[in-house]
Amino acid sequence: METVDWSSFVKLHYRIFQQFYLFFMKKLGFYKTNSYAELTLLGSFFNE
Repeated sequence: METVDWSSFVKLHYRIFQQFYLFFMKKLGFYKTNSYAELTLLGSFFNE
């Protein structure tokens, strides 16, 4: 079994995850600016 490099995996899939997250938040009516701000902070963290 090969070990997964989670940091590179997350960096690779973060943008896809972000789009799905925003889509479902809008669908469920939970989409708020603070949720997007949290995602943006996460994004800057992973992009470093």
